[in-house]
Amino acid sequence: MNEMHLHHPWCNFFHRPRKGCHQCEGLFKSYPLDGQTSPQLVARYFPDAIPVNPSKKIPMNSYSVVAQKFRTLCERYKVSTTPSVGPAFASDPCDYTGLEEVRLNVEAAGDIDPDYHARHVFGHFLCGLHERDPDGVADLIAHLLAQGDPDDPSRSS
Repeated sequence: MNEMHLHHPWCNFFHRPRKGCHQCEGLFKSYPLDGQTSPQLVARYFPDAIPVNPSKKIPMNSYSVVAQKFRTLCERYKVSTTPSVGPAFASDPCDYTGLEEVRLNVEAAGDIDPDYHARHVFGHFLCGLHERDPDGVADLIAHLLAQGDPDDPSRSS
């Protein structure tokens, strides 16, 4: 397994090795890989991490629904850069977000709501983008807090 994608986002973002990072070393100590696949890791360590919404299932072999929703969020909120979006590598235990590339692991995500999945990945993307465009991200968050998400079914009109 590629260790680059198995530790906290800041080391991934800055392409730092795991060795020497106390947070990454702690994660690897708490969650040893033991040669497990992504679904096995999720089942073993995070069995209840993401709530399942059975009314909105996405195909396990397709990332296109979530990818399109992610691209729509980038366009809607006019982020300063839009990364390429593709399926996760076999070595990715979960989604990978970088400023130039986003890889979606719908197999590890399971049958979660595709809108939630796209918003979740968009949130990770904004965290990384903040390093490059702090004012743009801060303005976007201020806008989101003032307006709410128009696609959120819990939002009252």
